[in-house]
Amino acid sequence: MIDVHGVPQPQTAKAAKPALPAQAGTLPGPEGRMAEKLPGAPPSDAVTSGARADIAAKPPPPAPRAVGAKTDSMESTTAGDEEKQIALRKPPLVPETRKKPKAGAEMGATAPAPAVQPAAPTGSGSRTLTRALGLKIGRIVIDPGHGGHDTGTIGPTGLNEKDVVLDVALRLKELLEQSTGCEVIMTRSDDTFIPLEERTAIANEKGADLFLSVHANASRDSNARGIETYYLNFTSSPEALEVAARENATSQESVHELQNLIKKIAMTEKIQESLDLAKQVQREVYTRMTNASGAQRDRGVKKAPFVVLIGANMPSVLAEISFLTNPRDERMLKRPDYREKIATALFSGIVEYVKNLGEVAIVQRAASQQTSAARPDF
Repeated sequence: MIDVHGVPQPQTAKAAKPALPAQAGTLPGPEGRMAEKLPGAPPSDAVTSGARADIAAKPPPPAPRAVGAKTDSMESTTAGDEEKQIALRKPPLVPETRKKPKAGAEMGATAPAPAVQPAAPTGSGSRTLTRALGLKIGRIVIDPGHGGHDTGTIGPTGLNEKDVVLDVALRLKELLEQSTGCEVIMTRSDDTFIPLEERTAIANEKGADLFLSVHANASRDSNARGIETYYLNFTSSPEALEVAARENATSQESVHELQNLIKKIAMTEKIQESLDLAKQVQREVYTRMTNASGAQRDRGVKKAPFVVLIGANMPSVLAEISFLTNPRDERMLKRPDYREKIATALFSGIVEYVKNLGEVAIVQRAASQQTSAARPDF
């Protein structure tokens, strides 16, 4: 080891390797002792130009090594000591703690899609042709009953059925559009009268997969309460026929059309699917309305020859959401939060039915689809 004090002699400078700039701190010397700090040692740029020239004239060593230096001193070491000091400077090895990506993540692969499930059987345990073919629901038509000059049932204090069912239908439309991929079409979005036959024609023309007509019930008994849902079929029940007669009052069909109407009602495929839809809607509406308004009567699923359902090429039901002739129900139906709960119950019934068919078929919405009118306030 050669210590350099002051200006080094040219012979010494040739033999010594160029020192690196001084670093702060102390490092162990080659003999295990701590090298002493040299007071008054000149900085590295104090070396004479002649010494620098001699050093530059020497060919560079094949493998340059860093030389440890004290704060104000420079010292050169042997090759073995240099390696020891370099080893002291190296940071300790840090074990790899980063988690390795799972297989497929490095290639940008996405999570596998869930397995497609076949349609479940109907409530009666059978498989209709609709389910055997794996058909899905993509477009739904909602039909608010009555409208215009046809007020429908009028409550004890003057609440009109046409206004109640329109508000509920608009709320239902919003829920379906926000939570499913289905396209929703309204037979009416304002206080307009639409003939019964035209409502079904709208559903057929738009290629709907589901049809729901919303109504409020009526009875000569002001104490009558409850929820009931209808699907299209023949019946001999006087009560069901009475409800059908009231809802069919604005029909424009003639007597000579009876045979054609009977043939349309006898479409067994649609009847079976409509029954299953009616069961889902009835269950959800009855359960939720009982929780919201106290004891209700489960009037069940019924069949009746409703003109608004005749001729529909898709599963179709008519929901009687409450008895508007009941004073308590009328008070409840005036509340926006209660109408929202009814819309949510109808929504849940539709969703349960759609789940049984497998999944929703996404349908491209037409750009010219009519915007829903503002909800009426009561």
